[in-house]
Amino acid sequence: MVLRFMFCFITICFVSCKQYAPMKMQRQEYLGKEFKIDGYYFNKTSYYYEGEKKDTAITTIVFYQNGFFSSSGFRTNELREVESSLIAQRGPAALLGGSGYYQVSGDSISIEFWTNASHFPIPTATVSGRILNDTTLKSKILGHHINDIWHFRRLSPKPDSTTIFDEQLEKGVPIKRGKKQKFPGIL
Repeated sequence: MVLRFMFCFITICFVSCKQYAPMKMQRQEYLGKEFKIDGYYFNKTSYYYEGEKKDTAITTIVFYQNGFFSSSGFRTNELREVESSLIAQRGPAALLGGSGYYQVSGDSISIEFWTNASHFPIPTATVSGRILNDTTLKSKILGHHINDIWHFRRLSPKPDSTTIFDEQLEKGVPIKRGKKQKFPGIL
């Protein structure tokens, strides 16, 4: 029993010290008109078992003018449910997994994001895609298939683009996952 307790305690301590790897890409404000950012992009994936459709998931990506993006996954087929959940997201994000920076050059978009992998430090991955028009992306974004199409939907209000790590990101300081953060005016 004591060994189990010690193992759990050490595991929790170790996991709470996981750091996020630094980004290679610099965050740049996006002022272009190549694609829309006043909403979110989505991709639907269906899961089959023995030829029968069992489940559908929707992955979303929200791009912000400040060069940051965040993604979320939902086990639903209904975009209204997704939009309600996105609108309900308030305050700064507490995890960086599935979020990161993006840059646009002509009809190309490059994205670097922190993965949810269990490596130490938590690594980043870089993918690229093509902007087909101002509301459609074609990319292998976030591990999806290379020919996946991402469609745009307007959303207001959008979720907040801030994270509890913004100060460290700005300074280039190593970020530890699970570290308690202090916010002015928040106890």
